[in-house]
Amino acid sequence: MDKPLLDPDKALRLVLDAVRPLPVEERPLETCAGYALAEEIAAACDLPSFDNSAMDGYAVREEDARGATSKSPVQLPISQVIAAGTVPGALAAGTAAKIMTGAPMPAGADAVLPKEYTREEEGRVLLLEAPDVGDHVRRRGDDIRAGAPLMEGGRRLRAYEIGLLAGQGFGELRVHRKPRAAILSSGDELVPFREPVGAGRIRNSSAPALSAMVASWGMEPVGCPIAPDREEAIKTAIDRALEGADALLLCGGVSVGDFDHTRAALISLGFEESFWRVAIRPGKPLLFGTLGGKPVFGLPGNPISTLVTAEVFVRPALEKMAGLRGGVDAFDRVGVIEEAFDKPRALRHFLFCSMRSDEDGVARLRVLQPQGSAMLTMGAKADALAVGPIGAARLEPGMEVRFKRL
Repeated sequence: MDKPLLDPDKALRLVLDAVRPLPVEERPLETCAGYALAEEIAAACDLPSFDNSAMDGYAVREEDARGATSKSPVQLPISQVIAAGTVPGALAAGTAAKIMTGAPMPAGADAVLPKEYTREEEGRVLLLEAPDVGDHVRRRGDDIRAGAPLMEGGRRLRAYEIGLLAGQGFGELRVHRKPRAAILSSGDELVPFREPVGAGRIRNSSAPALSAMVASWGMEPVGCPIAPDREEAIKTAIDRALEGADALLLCGGVSVGDFDHTRAALISLGFEESFWRVAIRPGKPLLFGTLGGKPVFGLPGNPISTLVTAEVFVRPALEKMAGLRGGVDAFDRVGVIEEAFDKPRALRHFLFCSMRSDEDGVARLRVLQPQGSAMLTMGAKADALAVGPIGAARLEPGMEVRFKRL
């Protein structure tokens, strides 16, 4: 008798328990986009490091500009021009300094009046409005003070973080190495997707799609030649694929057909199986375990099944290996089903949908039909993936479900 299908939440916990962050390496700051910071960083200096102007305009003493209006402007002589990167002198009382965005504030000035509220005439400026103290002045340390916590470990570094750290003078960072995921398809029916197909053969669409998905997560996919449907050949291909890889993603051969040899090949190599077959659709035959301490995923061969199981189970594992914090649920939005849809009560059904927002901002989800594990056209039309929960045999119109954008 077959073992009961594993609950998908338990399956994900088993996956995450089996993987650890990869070793730390030091990299030049400008090459760290997409990597996970390996340690907490404190601010090295105040940011900004000096009081500066947020606008092109005129630096003044607030008391000298008091009462200025467009009908009764205040006139002040221009005592200096301050460009970004220069060191200004102190602002004499009763004068104004023409100042550029980012330029240091002169001592004595406490406000900036933007250029559009002024008029310049023969070495003097007419102030058409009275500024308040602090207007358009970026004070030293407004962004962050030296020694304050700047960035926590486990954060994915984006352009914003790179810019902030560059402004703090960090030239190199300690980050976790990105996982290299080997992608290996098996099947006598498969041919490389660039080659012509003969009778009874199909192009390998799962591997390039999975490679694109892994790359979109910021990880490093490694393509492998297609393995034929023979156990010894699959064993050899697995050994080669794991050389230099941190994880192995196998496409196909994990079901119960006469030519599904992937599971047997893995077991003969010393594979430590965590689970096989999960209560989901598509992707029920999902296989997971470790080989030589490295995570191995046996993904169903149909391309939609491959991509759904990768999104739900592989992505969180690779993100943990990359040192990224969290374990954020990718299905973090709530939408409303528009049309009834029948599903297996015992399975969590991932449903490809088209989404629209109504006038109240509610996400309305229309399940594309038919749904099928090999229907890439369906996947290409969808812009949302919804979760039909275990225990529900029918999704009724108006029912709330979790989903993610595609």
